[in-house]
Amino acid sequence: MLQTILKKPELYDLLYQDVKEDISLYKTLLKDYNEIVEYGAGTGRITIPLATEGKRIIAIDNEENMLKKLKKKIQKLNLEKQIQVVNADMITYNQNKESNCVIMPLTVFNYIIDEEKQNECLSNIHKYLSKEGILIIELLTKETFKEIENDKYGAEFKYIKKFETDDGYYEYWRKTKLNL
Repeated sequence: MLQTILKKPELYDLLYQDVKEDISLYKTLLKDYNEIVEYGAGTGRITIPLATEGKRIIAIDNEENMLKKLKKKIQKLNLEKQIQVVNADMITYNQNKESNCVIMPLTVFNYIIDEEKQNECLSNIHKYLSKEGILIIELLTKETFKEIENDKYGAEFKYIKKFETDDGYYEYWRKTKLNL
């Protein structure tokens, strides 16, 4: 399913359109940073809001379809001066200058399953992260999976809408606490 989402940026945007809590968190955490390197920028869910606040973003992703959608959004919002789009693999990407701030939002780092590749990615980031720099990695933990599995909040799945694609359709359901 993940590969399908990454190949279809419209589906990605649909699935994550309601995920906004972390945007204000990133705005707060990054208020003192003017230049930010974002790994797994995708279609700009975090990139765009940061750029509209005046931040300069190096938006890195290895999925061309996601970056095409991001570039369209950048042009539409006239953010070309704020955002540099880079098509690269986060494991092997090497930046040509030192950075003070690197982020990997929405569990992007969890996409790297192999521990050796995770170490390679972190080593590459470390090469150009300044001594005073910060690295923010959002991770799924075992506890997250336990909460989903045990569902201690009484949430239920709710049908949101159907998303048509050239190879069929996807139904978008969200697990939410219903207010009935």
